[in-house]
Amino acid sequence: MDPNAPLAQRMGEEVVSMRFVWWLVDQVGVSTNTASQYISTVQAWHARWHGVRLGGNLDFQRLPQMITGMGYTHPDAGRAKLERHGVRPDWLRRSIDLCLGGSSDEQTPLEANLSAMLETCFAGLLRSCEVALNTKKTTRHRGVFDPRIHSTRGDIQHSLFNVETGVEYATYYARNSKSRDKDTRHDKLKRILPSGDYVDANRALQRLDELDPVAMGERKYVPAFRDPATGLSITTDQFLRVLRFIMAQLGLNPMFFGTHSLRIGSATALFVKGGDEITIKTMGVWSSDAFLKYIRSNLVRVLQLGSRGCSANVTDDDHEAGTFIFDDDDVVE
Repeated sequence: MDPNAPLAQRMGEEVVSMRFVWWLVDQVGVSTNTASQYISTVQAWHARWHGVRLGGNLDFQRLPQMITGMGYTHPDAGRAKLERHGVRPDWLRRSIDLCLGGSSDEQTPLEANLSAMLETCFAGLLRSCEVALNTKKTTRHRGVFDPRIHSTRGDIQHSLFNVETGVEYATYYARNSKSRDKDTRHDKLKRILPSGDYVDANRALQRLDELDPVAMGERKYVPAFRDPATGLSITTDQFLRVLRFIMAQLGLNPMFFGTHSLRIGSATALFVKGGDEITIKTMGVWSSDAFLKYIRSNLVRVLQLGSRGCSANVTDDDHEAGTFIFDDDDVVE
């Protein structure tokens, strides 16, 4: 809007913003702090694209006062969280074999990509946006695959073997999507993917290369997990739909599962099998990167614990005991 537009028109945009905040807090249930952040994001975007802020650079006076007031009238807004269940190792194995041809010689290339993605996510305690293309967050990389940032086939190495543990494993390089360090937030970190009785990412990645091969010279440009028909990366939306579908086929309520459920389930299985907090946090790259500069889990320890976690029989009691340890604020659903 032109800064020279009539004041009534400019104030009208403030009213629209106020109604938007009311809808977010009162109808959607987000916190007033989150709603304020949304408005700030819109203001910044508007200024970049149009050269002026909302309301023709009008200094909004009523909006911040309204947000402050709603903080008192809606004290519980944003506190309720959707219940999320962790995916158990045996559930993942059964659902992949049942729905994605995991135990069949007739598995399709797309099914191989999906099953390898799910098992990699579980074994590596990865976030959904670290194995699939993020379509949710409002960033300049949203929905655009960039091989410098996102994981590619070249970031995968399988059929590795550790003599000390006797465990076959794979490695997967992925950026820490929660890193706040501007200098390193796009660096890809090495994640270890141990083999287990139920979850065997190494085997799934071998199968992926057999059914959906990529030429050596192209591996560093091709998404790690893709739709072979289009060559496009699997997205977090597709990830969520697939996970809920395969959980539903086991007779479970799909609405209790989100893409974060694999990370929850894996951490719980590791905890049940004796994993200490520092080792699990290191394996899952929890919290800030700061502690990673001083703590590095030994490969043997990671393989031993990871293999047990991927082979764990987790009960309801174990699930309740284990999931309280870590609670990310970074769930992308």
